[in-house]
Amino acid sequence: RALGLEDSIGSIEIGKFADLAAIDLSDARTQPVFDPVSQVVYSASADQVSHVWIAGRPVLQNRAPVGIDTDSILGEAALWRETLSNH
Repeated sequence: RALGLEDSIGSIEIGKFADLAAIDLSDARTQPVFDPVSQVVYSASADQVSHVWIAGRPVLQNRAPVGIDTDSILGEAALWRETLSNH
């Protein structure tokens, strides 16, 4: 409200921008779950993030990037590794 953006942010509703993350708490590291918020804060780690949406668009699904050609990125990284190691 302070920014005057309550029509586009501030709650999870159709038509509003939202950044969300889903965290899988079924891993043994986060068991038993009595309070999900406490488990996320004190026990969960980055590898337990299963899905992420930015501005309502998925960018991570089932722990895999969406819309990113990871093979191409890894290939380019390998080329740079070779280039830099030869100097």
